[in-house]
Order: sequence, then C-alpha cells, then structure tokens
Amino acid sequence: ELRHHQLLQATVRAFCVRHERHCWNPDAEEPIVETMQYVTKPVQLQQDNILMSLPQVLVHKIDDSSPLFQKIWYDESGNLRDYDQKAFWSDRDVEIVILVEGTEELTGASIQTRHSYTISDLVWNRRFVDCVGQNDDSIVIDFSRFHETTPVPDNLESCPYVFE
Repeated sequence: ELRHHQLLQATVRAFCVRHERHCWNPDAEEPIVETMQYVTKPVQLQQDNILMSLPQVLVHKIDDSSPLFQKIWYDESGNLRDYDQKAFWSDRDVEIVILVEGTEELTGASIQTRHSYTISDLVWNRRFVDCVGQNDDSIVIDFSRFHETTPVPDNLESCPYVFE
C-alpha cells in the first residue's frame, strides 16, 4: 500500500479456484473422468485482519484439510497419481485469489482489490528477504528488496510463520 493515507479495517480473504476431477470406473480399460471446471473453495489463512502500513506475510498451512493439497488424485486421463504438489496444481489449473478489503480513510468508501496467482507466479522453498528496518527513530521500508527471496528448508518446522 503506497498511499499516503491508511486503508482502515483491512481484511484479507483467500480462495482456491481449481478443476475438480472424479473418475468413474477407474479399473476399466478406459476410465471415465468427469471434470467440473473452476470450482472455488475458501483457503483458511492464519490471520484475516491486516495492518496496511507495513508489508504483511499471509500464511496458509497446506495439510489434509487444505484445498491446495491432495495426497492421491486422478489426472485428466484417469490415471491414479501419488502426491506431487506441482503436478497436482498444474493438472487442476490451480489459481489462488486474494481479496483485500477495507475502508478508505479520507472518503469512508469501501475498497476491494483482487490479486491472482497461478503456478507460474509461485516460487517453492523460498521466503521473502527482510525489507523492513529501522533508521534512527523511524521504520524504513526498502521497496527495492520487496520482491527478493532467499532459499529455505522445505520442512514445516523451519517456518516461523506456521503455528500448530
């Protein structure tokens, strides 16, 4: 948020838009695969109220209850597939939609913005570098580092943002 005034009572919601596939007669020589196009499911974030004056990290734990996870699944051809997160997201044409809503400080108008991310927008096993620091008595945001990332281990225990 680069405005000179704040977005008040800012909230964030996330959704997963993806294809749903069901395989009828999976043991048949030519299984029948039914695809429901672009089904929308809510994605549970660990926080939904955000402070727009500083960069925010939104966290969703990908586990058995997440619409972004499927341990065993059928692909478009009816083949049973084992866990492969990137292959699943590609097959299901996964899109993550983020909605940020709030009240504009000066006018009191409601504002909503939408951001959309597909598999080509994501990087795996990386985190954002720190871009917020302190200079004398003020907080400084280095926007030149805003999109920089650094590698991280690929286990849940190493992530300080995911709470059990």
